[in-house]
Formats: sequence, structure tokens, C-alpha cells
Amino acid sequence: MRNLAAGFRELGIEAGDRVGLFANTRMEWAQADFGVLAAGGVVNTVYSGSSERQTEYLLGDAGADGVVVENGDLLRKVLNVEDELDLSFVVVMDEPADGSGAAAAVRDRDDVLTLGDLHDRGAAAFDEDAYEGWLDERDPDDLASLVYTSGTTGQPKGVKLTHRNFRSNVNQCYRRFGPRPDRDPEMPTTDTDTVALSFLPLAHVFERLSGHFLMFASGATIAYAESPDTLREDFKLVRPTTFTSVPRVYEKLYAAVREQASESPIKQRIFEWAVDVAREYERTENPGTLLSLKHDVGDKLVYSSVREALGDNVDFFVSGGGSLSEDLCRLFHGMGIPILEGYGLTETAPVLSVNPIEDPKPGTIGPPVVDVEMDLDESIGVMGDDIQGDTGELLVRGPNVTDGYWEKPEETADAFEAADDGGDPWFRTGDVVEIRPDGYIAFRERAKQLLKLSTGKMVPPGPIEDAFADNELIEQAMVVGDARKFVGALIVPAFDAVRAWGSVKGTNSPRTTTNSVTTTAYATGFRRRSRRSTRSSRATNRSSSSDSCPRSSRPRTTY
Repeated sequence: MRNLAAGFRELGIEAGDRVGLFANTRMEWAQADFGVLAAGGVVNTVYSGSSERQTEYLLGDAGADGVVVENGDLLRKVLNVEDELDLSFVVVMDEPADGSGAAAAVRDRDDVLTLGDLHDRGAAAFDEDAYEGWLDERDPDDLASLVYTSGTTGQPKGVKLTHRNFRSNVNQCYRRFGPRPDRDPEMPTTDTDTVALSFLPLAHVFERLSGHFLMFASGATIAYAESPDTLREDFKLVRPTTFTSVPRVYEKLYAAVREQASESPIKQRIFEWAVDVAREYERTENPGTLLSLKHDVGDKLVYSSVREALGDNVDFFVSGGGSLSEDLCRLFHGMGIPILEGYGLTETAPVLSVNPIEDPKPGTIGPPVVDVEMDLDESIGVMGDDIQGDTGELLVRGPNVTDGYWEKPEETADAFEAADDGGDPWFRTGDVVEIRPDGYIAFRERAKQLLKLSTGKMVPPGPIEDAFADNELIEQAMVVGDARKFVGALIVPAFDAVRAWGSVKGTNSPRTTTNSVTTTAYATGFRRRSRRSTRSSRATNRSSSSDSCPRSSRPRTTY
């Protein structure tokens, strides 16, 4: 990493210069990231699946001085749009194969070189005093990275994240997951014994903080998956203790186990029985002798096999990037595989809340991490018989919160609201949540996605869609209902599962998968709930008491 930092300096990078990082998740991504930061540069992340047009925008908007790409294919994308950019150099991680245009560029151009060449240049020029000087001249409030949002409502915006933002969030997460004097020594922690399997895009702030900065700061070991398609083999090879992922991956893990169990009627009945036992066991505060015995049997027949497929060494998983079905979360907990759901945004570096391992509560996104303050705009809320606390759009502030978007003053102003107490302004998350009496937070819906029925009721579609996600016959579901008396759902069937079900039931099903299937689902249990028209004046740090210790130490992301 030091040699790479010196190499970037040799290429002309100075404090504050932007360098694009355009690659899949791998060890060299991590090395290049630290190399640019140590050189004083600013890392501008680019998703590996970006088109040429997107690549041009992301590098051009940031004013990137250079870019590190993964391979010849991504190199060609950059070279095809370089006339529209102002790049001083391009570094490629994997040396392109001979005979390709990319290989010729590396061979014939002085401004295109391999990561190995960059390392060698840096090794030849490295000076310890100069290196320490680069680090010393940087301030915690200096820009560290530009991370672009998904751009679902227009062109992506570059979120400005400083060294302080990242460092604060690392400290906040370490307080939640790291060793503490008040924590049971038998409780799993994130420390030097942790083995993490990384596969989510490091270009996304979720993996970059949770599976990268936090792990290196904790002294953990990180193994990089060969690809998302090799996860099953990687789990057995690496035997990770932790893993961060999105809900869809956990849904697929469950679907794979369920499909294996459907090989015979007897296996399927045993699996379904074991699933019911696991959920009941997790929900029961004090399981009696009979339920505990059933759970032991289920463990021998089903749960142990699932854990073995995941390396049989898991302390806990973390879920973000979307809402995880509460039933699915409880099932994994009941099988001895805790999934800790959390929440955050690109603009908050990203973690705002996450369930603690010592007291996880499925169906919530945990209590806030330390030093995060929260408030609610209660003019926006939801109603429902299951609502126990206050609801509204979540407003946050803290040391991990961005101060705005790259060269977009109007969008920055719109994203913040002045604080009544004269303190730092509140960042508007755009997410409607419930803050429960126990201090835990339940994600309800994106404010813009709430359905307003003709009756005036505000219905969050997420919980209904989550319920559909648990059905093995459904691949995707989208709930609709604006200006209607009821809600409905557009369903994409899991066609292979439907055909298998039809065979068992003796029903013929069409072979084509091109037909759209629409069904109606009625939302029940929603009632009008009185809401104040003004935002609550409550603005407190709702950090869990479990975070209290001496100072020794989620699309919109729902982390």
C-alpha cells in the first residue's frame, strides 16, 4: 500500500485530486483504495457494471485526474470516452491479454500502466519521511471519497464523505460489535479472530465500511469471493465468522435449502416441520422442555446441515441494502445463524442503526449507533395496528453524516433542515420509520413510496411485498394502490416452482414464461392514526445502553 501511494504521487497525484476506482470487489481494490487515500487523493468509486456513458459521467462529474480499472474490458470502456475526460493516467489491475487493443495501450502508451508497474515505480521512489508528510498534511475534515447515489430520480449525485465521516462510522460500528468491558466474553465480537467473506461491491459504501474499513481497523482477516456465483464453494473454503449481504442473497440461500429439501415428500415434510419449529423457538422467550427437544431434533435433521453449508463457523451475518423479511430473519436466528439487520444511507457513511448481537430483535433495524441523533417529521407517517411507537420521516445528524453533494448546492440545501436548537442541521433521510418504546427502530417505507388510498389511508407496500417474498411460488411482487380503495399486487411467478407445484397437484401449467400474472392482495389491519402536523421536538441520542463503555475505543441504502 505504501508503494502504491508513492506510485500515485509519482504519477502526479496531490492532496485533494480525484482518482476513479473502477473494478469488482477484490484484494487489489482494497490496496488501491488505501494507496490513493495515503497519497492524499480522493477515491471516486465507479460500479463495475457501468456503461460507457455512465463511466464518462461518473469520472467527468468528479473531475477525476486518473482511474484504476480492473481489466482490459473496463480499460476499453475508459479509452472509448477518454476524449471527453481530463485523465492524466489509467492503471489496470490485470494485464490485458496479448493481441487485444487494451494490451497495445499498456504497451505503447506512457499514461497507461499496470498496477504492478505502479507498485514498482512507487517502490523505487518511496521515502519514509515524504510518506509520513502526506499523511500529516491531511485533516480529518478533508474529503476522502465521492460515492455516487443510484440516481433513481435523475443523474447520480456525488456524496462527499470525509475522513472524519468514515472514521466516526468505524468507531460507531466498533462500539456496537467490538470487544467491550461490559460485554459477555462469550459473546461474538468483531476483532482479530474475525474472518469475513467479502463479495458485495466495494464501490457501494455499505461493503466499503462494513466489510473493508471496519474489518481492517479491527485486525480481521478478509477473504474475497471469486464471484457471487462461487459463494457456496467460498463459504466452505473460507469458513467465515461473518458476512455482510443484501436480503436477496439470504432469500436465495433459503430458497436453495428449500429446493434441496423438496427432492422427496418425506424430506419436504421434515423441512417444513423444522422451519416451523425454528420460528416458534426464536419467538419463545423461555422454550419449555418439549419445544427445546423439538428444536434439538430439528437441529440434527436440518439446521446443522444449513450451518455446515455456510462453513459451520458463523458468528453472525449482517443484512443491509433493503428490508429483510421478519419471518426469514427469525428462521435464520432459530437455526443458529443470527442475521443482524441494520440501516443507513450513502450520505451517512453509511451506518445509522444496527441490531446488537447480544439483543437482536428481528423486524427492526436496531437502535441507533452511538453519537447519532435522530428526530422525526411526524407530518409524514403510517398507520397500523402493529404500530407501537412514533412514526415519521427520519431526520439524523452526527459525525458520520455528509455535509452535502459534490458541486450541487441546491440539492444539498434541499437535503437538510435547520435545527431548532441551533445545532448542526438535520439530514432528511426520506425514509419513514417507527421509533419504538424500547428505542429500536422499525423501517416502514420510503416516504415517496407510501401508497395513499382513496380512503385517505397511507399504506407502506414494503411489509406486504415482504410477505409475498416468503412464498416459494413468487419470484417478485410489486404492491400498487394509489387512489384506489384497496391495494393490489403485480406478481412475477417463480415459474419452475409453479410447474413443480402443478405436477404435484396434477395441474398442467403453460410452458411459456412471457405472460404477466396479476393477482389482487388485500391489505388488512390498517387504521387511521392521529398524527401531529408539526415535527416532534424530540431530538435525542437514542443509542442503546449496551454501547455505553469507557472511551477506549441499507436504492436508498437500508443498511
